[in-house]
Amino acid sequence: MKDLALAVRYNTSDNPDVSQEVHLHGEPVLFGTWHFAVQCQDKQLKPAGIWTETCNYTENNCEYLELDLPLTRGFRIQRFFLLNNKDQLLLLGDTVFSEKKCRNVSYQSALYHSPELNVQPEKPFSSLLFHTKKNKPLFRVLPFDESVQMDETTLTIQRQWTGQACFMPLLFDLKPQRLGKSFLWKRLTVGENRQLVPEDKAAGYRIQLGSEQFLLYRSMTAMANRTVLGHNLVDDFCFARFAPKSGVETLVTVQIEN
Repeated sequence: MKDLALAVRYNTSDNPDVSQEVHLHGEPVLFGTWHFAVQCQDKQLKPAGIWTETCNYTENNCEYLELDLPLTRGFRIQRFFLLNNKDQLLLLGDTVFSEKKCRNVSYQSALYHSPELNVQPEKPFSSLLFHTKKNKPLFRVLPFDESVQMDETTLTIQRQWTGQACFMPLLFDLKPQRLGKSFLWKRLTVGENRQLVPEDKAAGYRIQLGSEQFLLYRSMTAMANRTVLGHNLVDDFCFARFAPKSGVETLVTVQIEN
């Protein structure tokens, strides 16, 4: 069995929702249905269709899957999974879109983790460090801009915003040898035609895990030529390895019609 494995199921006969299993060294660490709830001005949005697959492919030892679900009131949600086997990273998250700019949009979702794990919040980073019952560090979760709460079996992710779209990623660092090293993430400025791009149009992040650095980018508009961290992009999604001397090495790029 692989040291790191991901399985995703959706629209099955017994469960129309998305569920996933993540196995680390043969043991399940995440599993079950990934629930979500979106509200606009305190009104609950409901599914207006079923999940459809918009992208599924493998590149540079990375596996990428993206799903799309229409919601009521002109909203929709896109969910992605990116498994980077070489670097032992898992990226997953949701992007919520609206046909028009909306105020007071809120998002909440729940992921289930193994009850055999202990979770330790890390301040001031808002990250979570998962240990085995024998207190051996196993993996870390970086929530970026989201608020994450946990109990014995559940990670609850929350976010509020005003705008036309919002990108909400989570990064799972699944390489135990890296957990004792320094780490950080930073939201980056995205530029287009020498102008700053609003946060509901595009999002970029620099991630540092020990000596390794990565770039994460997500566009939430039609195709546009933009710049982030000195890297020129026309893609909807990009995940890359960044080295100060050699520049950006692209691992995954995706172009999907929004």
